[in-house]
Amino acid sequence: MGTGFSNDISYKGMLFHIETEDKGPGIPTITTSLFYKGMVLYTKRINYSDIIKFERLNEVIDELMRKQHKDVLKELFGGKLDSLIEEKLGFQGKGQ
Repeated sequence: MGTGFSNDISYKGMLFHIETEDKGPGIPTITTSLFYKGMVLYTKRINYSDIIKFERLNEVIDELMRKQHKDVLKELFGGKLDSLIEEKLGFQGKGQ
């Protein structure tokens, strides 16, 4: 464990970075963060301590990570994070 996913994505003329990582069974948490120019804009976490004893834990965690990564991308591209982005960055739209 201790793996992750990382993408640079363009949205409304701005380049964002999204990372999803697993902290491993010692800290059973999957974290997905959305960044803009190094600033964390949004973070989503899931604790999986309730499934730590699953026989195929690595496969389950991989699927949870993929889903959470996709869910945050859907939130971004669906406009659900627009007001948060505007609030945190103090502007909205292209070229900023």
